[in-house]
Amino acid sequence: MYDHGLTTNQMATPDADEVTVRVAQSWRTLRRGAAAHQLRTLLWETGPSRLTMGQIDSLDLLVTRPRWRMVEFAAGLDLSPSSATRAIDKLVDDGLAKRTVCVEDQRVHIASATRKGRRIQRTVMRSHLNIVSQALSGFDHTERAALADLTERFITQLDAAVNAKAIGQG
Repeated sequence: MYDHGLTTNQMATPDADEVTVRVAQSWRTLRRGAAAHQLRTLLWETGPSRLTMGQIDSLDLLVTRPRWRMVEFAAGLDLSPSSATRAIDKLVDDGLAKRTVCVEDQRVHIASATRKGRRIQRTVMRSHLNIVSQALSGFDHTERAALADLTERFITQLDAAVNAKAIGQG
């Protein structure tokens, strides 16, 4: 477990206020901390096929529609078409997805989750939501709603900041 005070002090720079440093530290801890590692093991590396986080992210999106045009699937995951194809290939190899050629346009490939893929995604999602529910049990309803709202807002603002930085460098 991280010593937040020590690492926060080490991250401090003259142009970053304390709250910004705390958010950056918390974000890193969410991504890289001991709980994150154990969570990956509990959720994504269990079951008949040891799924990676990327594979479960792909499967989470794949099950939201009966079928996906590959270009739309790539956009939904914010991946290049070739990366999305590799993601689907891994799921196809594990029997979690299938890929077909579109009947209306033979140039278009369609991806969809198999029954096995849908079942495994539900199992992993149930486990994920159970752990998140346990973590949120120490918060009242108002705090949980505020955390959800602020997290969603932070992600939107982070995307905008990264896009603005990328455009400025391009």
